[in-house]
Amino acid sequence: MELSQNAQFMLAKELLHSDSHRVICMTLRLAVLPLLLGVGQSGIVYPFCSDGVSKADFADNEAVEVIFAQAPLFSSNPKFGDKGKYLNLFHTTIILSQGAGATRRYWTLEFDYMKPNVLHSLAPYDFNFNLSAPGGMTMVWDNDIRYCLNEGIKWGRKHWSKNFEVVFTVTPEQAKEAMTNFVGKLNTTSNNHTKPQYQVWRVATRWPEQKMLLQDTTCADGANWFLHHFIRVHKAIPPPGFEFRATVTYLNAESIRPVDMNDWIQVDKMVLWYKVMADMISPHKSVLRRGFDALALLNQEIKYVYDANTEVYYEVLGNKFPWFSYQYAHYPIQGPWWHNDLSPNSTKTDASTMIV
Repeated sequence: MELSQNAQFMLAKELLHSDSHRVICMTLRLAVLPLLLGVGQSGIVYPFCSDGVSKADFADNEAVEVIFAQAPLFSSNPKFGDKGKYLNLFHTTIILSQGAGATRRYWTLEFDYMKPNVLHSLAPYDFNFNLSAPGGMTMVWDNDIRYCLNEGIKWGRKHWSKNFEVVFTVTPEQAKEAMTNFVGKLNTTSNNHTKPQYQVWRVATRWPEQKMLLQDTTCADGANWFLHHFIRVHKAIPPPGFEFRATVTYLNAESIRPVDMNDWIQVDKMVLWYKVMADMISPHKSVLRRGFDALALLNQEIKYVYDANTEVYYEVLGNKFPWFSYQYAHYPIQGPWWHNDLSPNSTKTDASTMIV
């Protein structure tokens, strides 16, 4: 997705007119470019559910263990190994097991973005001219996130080096019920662009306290929801001291404000910003061009986040260095927020409402 010459000129003009303080800030921002450009283009490409199975054929007379498992993110790629652990980057999943010794069997239940490259969740995949739409443009997203079941321990036992803990021991009937009535029903909405939708950012304030403004939805939520189902439906009890922690990508902000989709000026600014984002993550761009795009995005005082689960665009106000961070954060064990109204995103607001 190439920008017009006029759009590139506008962005370059703003960069050239930065004062010395902003130039220093932009220099510091270059520190995140290897993550955006290097890891993003070579380490995140991961086809979803290429070898999945439709169900787990549990034996009828043996208990099933529900295991909470985590590994450093991208560690299936030899180029990165376990380096993700130094940035608090971990992939979270559920492992199911049955039997003992030589007859022990495993299944891996992942919850993940359905497209091969997770960076594609950050921007629309298409921009369609539509004179009847606000700003004359319709942005098309594809952020479906769903469960996938694989036989065996995916990537082997050693891969799951951060955590591999049995949380519940349940009956085969209870395991089958969870796979049918929870996983199966949630997955039936696949490819309809309905809930759940992948959302990498958890937007939150940094001071005076960390307050969530916008909920994320990632691999960790799928594991969390699955455990919650056993607690709610089958009265399962986690072991003493068990704590659900997982990676959260925090986007810091002073406040967020819904974009007024009837305001053509606001919409035009947002569309331009997303075009730069789409340009940056394009696999057809040179590293130099991606660097220009990333610098232009980071230089903007107002950034944008699209919450695909509520279909609301937000202005992110007061996003300052270091802009975002990775934390290995505590999660309360709970079900999908649209079932129990746990999400701060669920409150409908008009375009004048600011969330702080």
